[in-house]
Amino acid sequence: MVLLNSQEYANLSVTQAYYRMLDAGHCFFSIAAAHRIVARNGQNGDRREQRTGTGPKRAKPILHATAPNQLWTWDITMLHGPGKHTYRLYTILDVFSRKVVGHRVEHTETAALAAALIKGAVTENRQHPAVLHADNGAPMRAGSTLQLAQSLGITLSYSRPRVSDDNPYSESLFKTVKYDLDFPRRFQDLQHAREYMAAFFADYNANHCHSGLNYYTPDTVHEGRVDQARRRRQTTLNACHARHPHRYRNKPTAPAAPANAGINYTTNQLSQTA
Repeated sequence: MVLLNSQEYANLSVTQAYYRMLDAGHCFFSIAAAHRIVARNGQNGDRREQRTGTGPKRAKPILHATAPNQLWTWDITMLHGPGKHTYRLYTILDVFSRKVVGHRVEHTETAALAAALIKGAVTENRQHPAVLHADNGAPMRAGSTLQLAQSLGITLSYSRPRVSDDNPYSESLFKTVKYDLDFPRRFQDLQHAREYMAAFFADYNANHCHSGLNYYTPDTVHEGRVDQARRRRQTTLNACHARHPHRYRNKPTAPAAPANAGINYTTNQLSQTA
């Protein structure tokens, strides 16, 4: 252990130190033994200086919604254009219904464009959310964003630094966008990106049977049409059961859409705050 902590080897990984000793003609232990020695002395983790932070820890955001327009989340991702050109896709998603209530594609990400996105979504939706959640990007933290939210009666919520799970709905949406088989690896120009995303989100809202909604579409949930859709599904299932009862162990039932959605919450927490 003294040798591994010596001036010559202290800043090296165990593997680097072992092979440098070996190249120098020394073989005091095997590499496996070296790893056991440093582990026994608690030196097998990351030995670089870690960022500790001097301020108070950011509280975990715990948010929930039981209806549309209670909780929106938004984020910005990059799209590839021709050559080295890139574009920025801004999206706002209703957490309860998973409906994309606002989006735009631009060359850059700025607080002014973010404000226009939020105002446009509120106008188009004819209602503002109680809470708007985002990560810690500059447009999200800008003073103009805060002022706009205050003027509209919206409470802003933020993810903890370096905790991607605090904004899972936006991250999941971006994955759905980019994993679609028709998604272009590169857009021809800004207009191409805008036209593609407009068509994609229109189809997504109207036709995407979302697993998190028990396979109802975002528009169906956002517009309060789940009961009608559920009755149609149940009628179809009843008819199929009547024709082929031997295929079923139990009579099939069409589930309703989930009654709750949120960020970092559990069912018990919901019942306590209801």
